[in-house]
Amino acid sequence: MPNDTPVAHRFDGSPIYDNAPTVVCMLASPQFHTDQLIFIRRKSGLFGLPGGFQMRGETWKQAGVRELYEETGYLLRPSDIAQFDDVVTDSFGHNLIFAEAFLDAILDPEALLDGEALEVLVDDPVGHKAEEWEFPLHFKAVQRWITR
Repeated sequence: MPNDTPVAHRFDGSPIYDNAPTVVCMLASPQFHTDQLIFIRRKSGLFGLPGGFQMRGETWKQAGVRELYEETGYLLRPSDIAQFDDVVTDSFGHNLIFAEAFLDAILDPEALLDGEALEVLVDDPVGHKAEEWEFPLHFKAVQRWITR
């Protein structure tokens, strides 16, 4: 499976990745039949779903489980997830796929997280307000997940 290491750097030192314009955001739980959702507190202090870009050479399902693992330490297989909602395009032109796990995600206590998250949360997201989320589309997806 490809990794998401930079393939080059710009003049200012910022990384360039070999990724597709698709972002996969994960709706997963360590106990599938509960209302507990795995989400993160981002560096901004706001909530977000674990997720990120699909790298060239991987399927969107592989990208989703890779990003979930890198950001939270929770394991799933690509066959454990399905598309949750229609693909939407954000204001940056990225195609967003919200994926839902239909099995329990398993925490790997040995996982080395990528530093994307300040905190990994497993909580019932009911009661969290839109302004607590970094991305409005993440908040909307969580609201649809709550009422599924």
